[in-house]
Amino acid sequence: MTTRIGINIESLKRDDDYFVDLGQSVWLMDNHKWALYVWEIFRQQAGGGRFTLAHADYHWDGGYDFHCDAEQERELIAADMQRLRAFIEEDEWIRYDSFIAPAVARGMFDALHFYCLQGDEWDVAIDEELRKSTETDQVIHETPESLASLEAISPLICERPVLPS
Repeated sequence: MTTRIGINIESLKRDDDYFVDLGQSVWLMDNHKWALYVWEIFRQQAGGGRFTLAHADYHWDGGYDFHCDAEQERELIAADMQRLRAFIEEDEWIRYDSFIAPAVARGMFDALHFYCLQGDEWDVAIDEELRKSTETDQVIHETPESLASLEAISPLICERPVLPS
């Protein structure tokens, strides 16, 4: 089966480094760690600023390994696009479950909205200390309808995985 944009779905194989711009602000990626890189591309194209994130997923994806290494955290915050890409390719500091908090640390968001089903009550969304240091608000939505009705205070970025049918 070939999509209308010329991608043969049957030929796709797992590739954690695969991400492609499908146009109209839609990206296809095998590992959503690349969302951080795509968001930064978008932010640069928009001339900077902060955004509102709507995250709908089973998992919180809120891991943040930089908190234990101040030097690496400073490097993350100052990283240009080439270094940010290298961080993601290394798959050590930024992974499939730890790409939102680095975006928060870089000052990308002023508000985070989560709808997640993961029953991990001690590890919910993004750490309060990181959010306070970057002046980032966070809302946990109990229903998809609540998330869908959010009123963004800045341009909205939506992140959700597409599950195979």
